[in-house]
Amino acid sequence: MIGDITLNHTGTIEEILAKVADENPSFKLEELDSTSTGAAGGQSIASRDKVSTQSHHQKRTSTHEERGVNHNPSQQTKSDLACYPFPGQPDWRAAEVRYIDDGIAYLKKVTALCWVNGHACSRISCSYKSAITLCNVTPNTMGLSCTYMTSYVQDILNRCAYSVGLMRLVGGQAWDTDGYNVNVMRDTSC
Repeated sequence: MIGDITLNHTGTIEEILAKVADENPSFKLEELDSTSTGAAGGQSIASRDKVSTQSHHQKRTSTHEERGVNHNPSQQTKSDLACYPFPGQPDWRAAEVRYIDDGIAYLKKVTALCWVNGHACSRISCSYKSAITLCNVTPNTMGLSCTYMTSYVQDILNRCAYSVGLMRLVGGQAWDTDGYNVNVMRDTSC
């Protein structure tokens, strides 16, 4: 959900918000408070909502109510975090912090699941060549709280951001023991 608008869209958060704005002329993203939407859904940044083993035909982004999300904040399963540069990933580059911050803000404005197929990655935010990607190393499709995914991104920002002149950059990867990871990196396709 975004405010009182039910989501049933796929794509990055930026693409979804553009579709919602096109479909709802009175919709004003800037009027939404990034914390109020999550609170209205009963979620917080520290809680984790997940549905896994879903059909590949289900939407990648949908409301919590449509997917019957299980809420169990006592089972926090964050594990490792690595900062750029990555051994074995010579093509990965750092992204600009300001655009990753924007991606976090957008993702916090929705009460939705970010979907990723088994053994695949899905960009959940991407603008100005700065991407947030959700990867799944299990065979099952997963729907994970977009809001909760921002906590991994914030962990990466807190630990991996650095300055080059006046520019703030960040690159990193954070893993969860449930078989997924969140990546922050430069992506020239957006």
